[in-house]
Amino acid sequence: MEFRDLAVKYLAGELSGPEREAFLESVHSDPEKARMLSEFSSIWNGVDQLAARQKYDLDQEWGLLASKMDFADEKGLVISLRKTFLRIAAVLVIGLAGLAGWYVAFRYTPYEQVAQESSTQEITLPDGSHITLYAGSELRYAIGDKWDERRIRLKGEAYFEVHRDTLHPFVIDAGSATVTVLGTSFNVKAYDDEQEVEVTVTSGLVSMASVKDESHQIILNPGNSGILYKAEKKLELVPDADPNAVAWKTREINFNNTPLGEVVEVLNHVYMTAIALGNPALENCPITVSFSNQELPAVLNVLTSTLDLTLDREGSTLVLQGEGCD
Repeated sequence: MEFRDLAVKYLAGELSGPEREAFLESVHSDPEKARMLSEFSSIWNGVDQLAARQKYDLDQEWGLLASKMDFADEKGLVISLRKTFLRIAAVLVIGLAGLAGWYVAFRYTPYEQVAQESSTQEITLPDGSHITLYAGSELRYAIGDKWDERRIRLKGEAYFEVHRDTLHPFVIDAGSATVTVLGTSFNVKAYDDEQEVEVTVTSGLVSMASVKDESHQIILNPGNSGILYKAEKKLELVPDADPNAVAWKTREINFNNTPLGEVVEVLNHVYMTAIALGNPALENCPITVSFSNQELPAVLNVLTSTLDLTLDREGSTLVLQGEGCD
């Protein structure tokens, strides 16, 4: 089966487990396939824009197909099948000569990925680098030949596993900070409404600088964090990074005599939920515990049992109640 056909089945979720693993392995080992999949994904996720920008009438083609199929009473199925049909047609049609002009123009324009508010998103870049985008975060990068620059723009938070290329550094524009690497794994936290940009390194070396003065930089090793204070335009190297900096991705959470107020902040970020303390006196209650890929109910059960708390629900917020600590 041709790569394009496999890519369509992958995007449609029609590959079996072993087929999907084999397909992704072939993509990760072949930069050209990674580039093609990235471009196919761009079109797949942007099918509405595609239909509006080219002459091939996908709506008409769907109408012809639907008229031959009897599921008028299955409205949900019609919508689902129509959407899949349009997406498959959009991916396949890029091979038609009539769309060559549109395709060339598309390859040289920036492309943006936005994660849903309630879940993370996995992204494979044209060079094989892998990104896990935190909920609600935005990633913008060029596709096609312009990807040789390996430069992206991040708003929010993401975990990067960058394919090593000594000739083409990987550069992240993270608001007030610039992050430069050759090949490594690290987390970048760059929210517009927060006063710091934070980078935490898990492997390799990372260079971090302020966009206001890129001549001054700090070099981060595994286990280090770098913080840029936006207002002061000041860089700080933190030798011992927060052990939970990438817990939202790994689900490996470690608390060591940690105040309950900080514990709640970590859990809210990791599980994308709303937990609050019903009594301010609980803020400084210390707890030492570790969790490895545990679901939120199990984590809350440990906290309530350990600190003798109760759990109430107020709307969409989970409220921990208790007497507090001395």
